[in-house]
Amino acid sequence: MLKIKPHSTETLLILEISGKLSKGDFEQLNPELHRRRDFPRDSRLVMIMDDFKGYDSLDGLWTDLKLDIAHKDDFKKIAIIGDDQLQRGLSKFADMISTGEIKFFATENKKRGVGLGEGIMNVRANATPPQGRIFGTEDFI
Repeated sequence: MLKIKPHSTETLLILEISGKLSKGDFEQLNPELHRRRDFPRDSRLVMIMDDFKGYDSLDGLWTDLKLDIAHKDDFKKIAIIGDDQLQRGLSKFADMISTGEIKFFATENKKRGVGLGEGIMNVRANATPPQGRIFGTEDFI
């Protein structure tokens, strides 16, 4: 499932990603990405990968890759928040495609309270998080 968090702004898109992603998930995201092309080029993206399990088919993976290439210049900074090697590997792969700066943040930070504050609880509760207070991303985003 791919969900746009309701407190995203014109210059900050926050996505929650869980389970297995399908071609349909990316087809639903595409109009939002195209709409954002009119926004300033300092846009940022935060991807919270909570229990992400990969793709439901090669078609889903292929659609994701095409979307990544089509929107490679749309974000100045991309923060990928996850907890396993698959997500860390995807962030390295995305870094080869995107022209923006990409950084991976491990969810283990929340267990230690590193830079977390109340931010992630607000994100999960659909409240507006304090600027950049998501899994220690405050110095990046």
